[in-house]
Amino acid sequence: EIGYSCYDDNLAFSSYYGLHKFGISDSICFPNTGIPSDITKCADGETTPEIYLYNYSVGGFEYKDVQTVKEMLIRFGMVFLNNYGIIIGWEKNNWVVAEQGYDTSYTLKTYNIQNMKYGGSIFIKVADKQPPVDCSDVSDKTKEECQCIDNDPRDECKQTECKDPTTAPDE
Repeated sequence: EIGYSCYDDNLAFSSYYGLHKFGISDSICFPNTGIPSDITKCADGETTPEIYLYNYSVGGFEYKDVQTVKEMLIRFGMVFLNNYGIIIGWEKNNWVVAEQGYDTSYTLKTYNIQNMKYGGSIFIKVADKQPPVDCSDVSDKTKEECQCIDNDPRDECKQTECKDPTTAPDE
């Protein structure tokens, strides 16, 4: 018998891809009762959806100290910590946490900052200013753009043979 679960190893990766490519909107525009047939209009058929976090990606981190987490808060905004949830800042020796209630509302709470190593994730704005390099044809690419491969036609990737072990390769 196959057990049903809301957990899927690939769900996180699919979510990250969808977040980057399409962003997110709220459940008033797109209720969680089905898959929308048209994402350019809300479920009412008239309203244009407000899209958030478009072109963002999720970056994970592990074993970071308190100072590093504070620096991430300053640079990236909200930080998700595995042991606390959504951290939006700190006051003196306390994390300021946006804690989700059962009704999906959030309340602000504070928790004592523990001197420990933290893991979690951040949202990062991805700027696609430069497209990735296509290395399927390396003939016009530098070694820095595309690593050397077996039977590489580029001069800088050709192996030099040492004919006499007592002489330098170019002699």
